[in-house]
Amino acid sequence: MYFIHVTISALANTDVAILNWLNHHRIEVLDPFIQFITNTAYFFAIGVPVIMLIVGYSKKNKFIQFRGWYILFSILLAEIVSTILKYGINRTRPFKVYPFIDKLTAGGSPSFPSGHSTDAFVLFFAVVIVFKEWKYRLPVLIWALLVGYSRMALGVHYPTDVLGGFVIGTISPFILKNAVPRYKQQFN
Repeated sequence: MYFIHVTISALANTDVAILNWLNHHRIEVLDPFIQFITNTAYFFAIGVPVIMLIVGYSKKNKFIQFRGWYILFSILLAEIVSTILKYGINRTRPFKVYPFIDKLTAGGSPSFPSGHSTDAFVLFFAVVIVFKEWKYRLPVLIWALLVGYSRMALGVHYPTDVLGGFVIGTISPFILKNAVPRYKQQFN
């Protein structure tokens, strides 16, 4: 039991140390850009599949429609899991616990997992499943990594919160792909 307590304590200390370093070693002149990136998470997560659906239905393109719905449902699944965990675990935001962490953007709900990171990574992994070309994948990957970084640099999430968002964002599209027969048949 003592070993588990020491291990958890060491992980928590590492979590805070990484956050502190990222928060205080950011390039401050880039703060507006980092705040812009963080504010795009929800917009892109919902905007990309909605635009795909609008284009798909206006062009009567079943291929685009199907993939738009798949991305949207992947995001909704990830949001549901993230919200349940967020309020079930109810982790306090780092800037409320550690006064040396600079809070540079909004962060009101519980901390774990990062909803912004969940949205960014679920969009990326859904795009990986839907599009085989890296010309679509690479910009979304770079953006998702920047969103995850932004949540820590701006002082509103621990690294493990971002990691939790990454895990949920990774798993959700794959669960949907393999659990729903229509998606399993289409993507395999």
